[in-house]
Amino acid sequence: MTDKKKQNSENSQAAADKKKRKPLSNAAYVLLYLLGFGLVMSLFLYWQKDVFFPGAGPKAPRVTVVLASNSSYDSTVMRQGMNQAAYDYNVELTFTAPIRSGDSNEQISLLHSERLDIPEGVIIVPVDSIAVVNYLTETPLDTKLLLINTPDRDGIPYAVVGSDYPALAEELIRKITQEAPAARSFGIYYTDGKDSAARMLEKTLLEALKASDHEVYSYALTPGISAEQLAAMVQGKDDVLIGLDGNALRLLAESSRYLPETDKPLIYGRGVSPENVDSIKSGTIRLLMAESDYNTGYLAVAEMALAIENKRTPESKVIAYTPIDRENVFSRKNELLLFPIVG
Repeated sequence: MTDKKKQNSENSQAAADKKKRKPLSNAAYVLLYLLGFGLVMSLFLYWQKDVFFPGAGPKAPRVTVVLASNSSYDSTVMRQGMNQAAYDYNVELTFTAPIRSGDSNEQISLLHSERLDIPEGVIIVPVDSIAVVNYLTETPLDTKLLLINTPDRDGIPYAVVGSDYPALAEELIRKITQEAPAARSFGIYYTDGKDSAARMLEKTLLEALKASDHEVYSYALTPGISAEQLAAMVQGKDDVLIGLDGNALRLLAESSRYLPETDKPLIYGRGVSPENVDSIKSGTIRLLMAESDYNTGYLAVAEMALAIENKRTPESKVIAYTPIDRENVFSRKNELLLFPIVG
């Protein structure tokens, strides 16, 4: 092989070797680039670990809610408010209620079962406030307690979230005497237990109306009574009928359909429900004292959450009421009060 051919052969071999080495150099470069990028990203993620990988945070306190009923409209609305507060305040809620709605003995049994696994807080909507408070006094639960809508908050050694019943009664009487100054006989009806929240309102109404020299009668409605049976019971008896809870007010409104026009009494009361709002719109119920069960539930859970977080005793809170009549029932504000979003 001549020197020239030999030189060309060596150059060709060198060029071939160079081509072979080039891909290896590119692969190494890419690998180094990826390693560098990965290192930078790792450092960035570590720097921002609280953003991309937040910790579990503080454990949500457990709170048990013992309702008076699991199926009533007001209980459904109250649960909606409680669930929203639980989300806002990071609380784990457990709901329980008597199988037989309004059964105080069963409700006390449910409270007794909480001793097996005591939560950080217990919220109670007592069927019978006196019985529940007596039970808690005799066998206290080692946890934070809060009651909703009890008849006599001054005589109860626990925090209470609920309405100002004396003020509510005063507004009812003012409206009735304004619309029916000639009325002499009043019938007060309720379906709640004898020591339920409705009885505080009954006591205040009885005292105020009797002091005004009116005839006043109080009736506990028999469970399962029909509107037609109630109509026969109220016909010709009283000028004004007052329902102290939503169910009693609904039955009074329905009973008026079975009464002749000349014997239809004026109907007032408290207790929000779709049926009672319809009766306000039709004029069958003259005035509805509306309390927000949604706000009551929300405020009860919020107060319990703050008490647990700050290691203090829950504090009592007063829920405002709103007089609803045919003139203001269609306002936007009152529509939100009467028909909160219920899932």
